[in-house]
Amino acid sequence: PFHASVTKKGGKVISLVSMGKPKQQTIKPQEGEKRAKIFLEKAGYSSMASTYGQYDDGTATFNFAFKDGKILVYPDLIKVKVSLSTGNIIGFEALNYYISHKDRNIEKPKLSLEDAEKLVNKDLRISSKGLTVIPGKGGEEILCYEFKGRLGKEDFIVYINGDTGK
Repeated sequence: PFHASVTKKGGKVISLVSMGKPKQQTIKPQEGEKRAKIFLEKAGYSSMASTYGQYDDGTATFNFAFKDGKILVYPDLIKVKVSLSTGNIIGFEALNYYISHKDRNIEKPKLSLEDAEKLVNKDLRISSKGLTVIPGKGGEEILCYEFKGRLGKEDFIVYINGDTGK
């Protein structure tokens, strides 16, 4: 059984949650992520990029952010939950996407990627970097550089404002 939330206007599914419990894990999280991506594409959500995965009790939940060219737009986030026993989609949440998704005119940042990287802790072993839009206070959006990396035994994500360097 599933519980679904649908918008009054337009009949858009904003969430879908399975009430069942997955059995023993039989597929790898990478396969679950692939199935989540295919599900989104078939449902009409193009230009979505997986940004994070969380694994719990035979399930994997993947966060997908809208990709505007090469820029990840985190306010337009969709979560997809996959059973790692069957590979079926057992959860979907797109409220943030429907609240935030719009055409944007993203200006070029004042700071270069190289200058922003100089502001990151030099001991962080950076594994990926790029431009992102993140939500700020009061609903505004902030263009930032995102640096993912490892410091010691911990994973970190560092955001540097693309205009101010903060």
